[in-house]
Amino acid sequence: MTDPLQDVLAPAAVERALEIYRQMRECDHTEIVQARKVATDHVFALIDRGERDGQELVIGVLAHLKALERARAKPQPGRRPAPAKDQARA
Repeated sequence: MTDPLQDVLAPAAVERALEIYRQMRECDHTEIVQARKVATDHVFALIDRGERDGQELVIGVLAHLKALERARAKPQPGRRPAPAKDQARA
């Protein structure tokens, strides 16, 4: 017997989330592949925690992807940005 959550709801939520994600920002193929992996892992984690609503799964995935974007864009404490190329030689 197959689990409809894993066989139907999860893939549909991932596809819908990625469709919206692509509309929100321009992505190359590599970014979409990475986002699909993250989205798939996260949607199954949400299902494991008991989420059963398809819309909530999509929202949860989009929020997770956005949080990861913010974390990547946020400067790391204690790290200084690399100097500009022309300043590095001076």
